[in-house]
Amino acid sequence: MSLADGLDKYRNALENLKGVQKEPAQRQQQAALDVLAARDAVQHLIKDVSSIPATQLIQLDELDCHLRKQKTWIFNTIDVEHWRSLANPPEQSWWWHEPPALAPFLEKRYRWLDRLD
Repeated sequence: MSLADGLDKYRNALENLKGVQKEPAQRQQQAALDVLAARDAVQHLIKDVSSIPATQLIQLDELDCHLRKQKTWIFNTIDVEHWRSLANPPEQSWWWHEPPALAPFLEKRYRWLDRLD
């Protein structure tokens, strides 16, 4: 599989997330795991390429941005710790790890912003 094919598969997996959020839990879990697996595949393909064209880097950045926006939903849908223990991804695979929590002092400091909704 080429890097372009891997990016297409990653894009399709992310697009599938939009349609499954009202589906049964099993289908949601499958879609969430498909995204993580597709991102893993892209990472493996990147390691095999000597240089990555700028267009593909930009495309990867856009897809990763979309994944970051979906991480909360993914982490609420599947037991990521369980699947991470099976997949055993390297520590650099940020998509398998929870986003850092907001520092407690920031939560207290800007709590008044919650009332502006």
